[in-house]
Amino acid sequence: MRATFGAATLAAAIASHAGAQTKPLPPRSELYTIEYLVGHDGRLLHALKGIDDKQQCENIDTRNISPRTVSANGMRLVSDALVLSPQGTFNYYLWIIEGSGVHTVFRAGYILKNCTLTETRSQQTYYSGDNRYREAAAAYNALLRAGLAAP
Repeated sequence: MRATFGAATLAAAIASHAGAQTKPLPPRSELYTIEYLVGHDGRLLHALKGIDDKQQCENIDTRNISPRTVSANGMRLVSDALVLSPQGTFNYYLWIIEGSGVHTVFRAGYILKNCTLTETRSQQTYYSGDNRYREAAAAYNALLRAGLAAP
């Protein structure tokens, strides 16, 4: 199943004015479809794919997205959620504990290009003090609430 959206709408939903991204978003002039993919663990993934990208993929490389890299890199996934915003866009919210004990909370989106899934991150924050669990939990819940209530 595919849904077509203008890039500016989708990029605005994924990008944030606050927070850093690990990968740049694609040009806003392109149109995208939402591809529904089955991940390595059998979970449904929602990814943006350029409307002009007609490449059919037998296999999709998902090794660089957080749900795949967490256990391989000695991290722990505390929580993740897929949220459908009131505008109809999909965002993933993740809370990860790094091998060092630092808690990381962020919003993510996925882009499919050349049969590879790339993760974009925004609103990423780190917590390392004595209250890191409580602070990360509050930040994660605040992100979820904002995503559910976004205008």
